[in-house]
Amino acid sequence: MTEQLRLLSVGAHPADVFDQSGGTMAHHAGRGDYVACAVITHGARVHDAVISEEMSHRDEVPEADQLSSMIAERSDVKAEEVRAAGSILGFKDIHFLGGDDAVLLVTESVVQQLARIIREIRPDIILTHYPKVSGGLTSPHAIAGQIALFAMQHAGGVDPGDRKPAAPGCLGLLLRLRHCGCPQGPVGLGGRLHERHLRRYHRRCGQEARGVGHPGQPGL
Repeated sequence: MTEQLRLLSVGAHPADVFDQSGGTMAHHAGRGDYVACAVITHGARVHDAVISEEMSHRDEVPEADQLSSMIAERSDVKAEEVRAAGSILGFKDIHFLGGDDAVLLVTESVVQQLARIIREIRPDIILTHYPKVSGGLTSPHAIAGQIALFAMQHAGGVDPGDRKPAAPGCLGLLLRLRHCGCPQGPVGLGGRLHERHLRRYHRRCGQEARGVGHPGQPGL
């Protein structure tokens, strides 16, 4: 009997966890592995049919209070879409950090939020964005990848207010370079490959230890 793996996919926006690793999550959920995802922002400004699409065709957007109310309402819609998609792929552990997708930055609070999720889930593998997409400066996907890296390191210690013990160091990490659809490769904290977790991962997928496929494809 093979040992169960624990995977966590971290995305900047609601759709990202499925764009970058939907096939991966479905594959592992189907094999009985533990699958979870964390969504950093609500995504209403960039991925919603009303806020990001219809508003672009209007001559004038609503007043601030009305627009804020619409964004909050559509954020709830996006969250329900994520829950529905997760259910289709076979997992239900979904974490919403609730960040605004206007300007995403690496801040102490968001790093602490994600670190708490990592301590709770204790994943063997984290899938997230390549932290230097488009130069790593303003792309929310790049910033999300950077947040994940900081959170992995922060999760290795204890934090006031979080009763969960520190997560194991050097978690396995797979980064996806979204604009070309290929992985940047597996790394660990400090740029070191954490061989034990990734050997388990490749064994679990029936791959050779040196073979790295594309996140989102069945088998990875």
